[in-house]
Amino acid sequence: MPAVLAPASDLTLNSRQFLRRVNALRRLDNTTNWFYLAREYVYLGLVTGLALAFFLLRADWGYAWLWNIPVSLLAIVLIGAGQHRLTTLGHEASHYMLFRNRLLNELVSDFLCMFPVWSTTQLYRLQHLAHHQFPNDPQRDPDVTQMQASGHRFDFPKPPGQFIWECVIKQFLWLPGLIRYIRMRAKFAATGEGSGPYKTRKTRAKLLVLVGIVYLALLFTATTGLAYWGNPWLLAFVPALMWLAAMAFFGLVPGSYYTRQTLARLLCRSLDRAALDLVFFFHAPPSNRTTRQCRPRAVRQYAHFSH
Repeated sequence: MPAVLAPASDLTLNSRQFLRRVNALRRLDNTTNWFYLAREYVYLGLVTGLALAFFLLRADWGYAWLWNIPVSLLAIVLIGAGQHRLTTLGHEASHYMLFRNRLLNELVSDFLCMFPVWSTTQLYRLQHLAHHQFPNDPQRDPDVTQMQASGHRFDFPKPPGQFIWECVIKQFLWLPGLIRYIRMRAKFAATGEGSGPYKTRKTRAKLLVLVGIVYLALLFTATTGLAYWGNPWLLAFVPALMWLAAMAFFGLVPGSYYTRQTLARLLCRSLDRAALDLVFFFHAPPSNRTTRQCRPRAVRQYAHFSH
C-alpha cells in the first residue's frame, strides 16, 4: 500500500501521483451516469406522483381544500431541486463529461437534462465555457453580465445580517426580483440572447421563432384541454404527435434558416490564442504535442454539434 499511495504531505498539485489520481476520477464511460439520470427521474416521479395522489385523495382523507396550497408549494420546491440536479448533469455534458461517446453525451443531455428546463446543451455551453475562459472579466464573462442584469451582482464584504437579508431572504420574498431572475436566465440559457465572446450577431429566422411560439401555444392548449377532458390515451399521444410534427418541420427546414450556429472559426481562434482545452474541465498545462492533437478534435466536435 505505501508503494501505491504516497503520504498526503508528498502530494502536490503538480506531482505525478496526484495527477494520476485526478485522471482516474476523470475516466469516462457510457454507462455510469445512466444510474444518476435514472435516480433523478425516479425522485421527480415520486414527488410528482405523491403530490397528484394527495390532490386526488385529499377529500377522501378528510382534509380541507386549503391543504392543497402547502402541498403544492412543497412540491414546487422539491421539483425545483430535482430540476437543478438535472441541469448539474447537463453541466457535465457541456464539458463533454457525461458520457464518453460524444453523440450520446449530446443527445442524452439535451433530451433528459436541458430540454425539460427549456434550454439546450449547446446554448449553455456557449455561455459556460466562456465563463471558464474569462472568469470575472466584466466584458467577456457571461456570468458577470447575467448577474448584473438580474440584480445578483453584490458588493462585498457585507455585514452578516445584511448578507443574509439581501442575498438569501430577499431573493425568495421579492417577487419582481424572482421574475427578473427567471427572465434573465431564460435570455441567456433558453434563447441564446445573452452576451459573451461566442455570441453571434446574426439575426434569428423569424419563421422558426413564429413556428416555435405557435407550437408551444398549441401544446399548452391541447394538454390543458385534454387534461380536463379526462382521456389519458389522447393526453399521452396527441402531445407526442405534435412534437414529432414540430421536429419534422425543423428537420426539413433548409439549413440557411439556421443562422446562429457556425462557431468553429471563433473557437479555433480562441484556442490558438489561449491554448485552452475546451473539451476537458480539468486539464494539465498542455504541451505543444497535446495542443496540436486536441485542437482539431475540439473544433471538429464543436462544429459538428453546432450544426
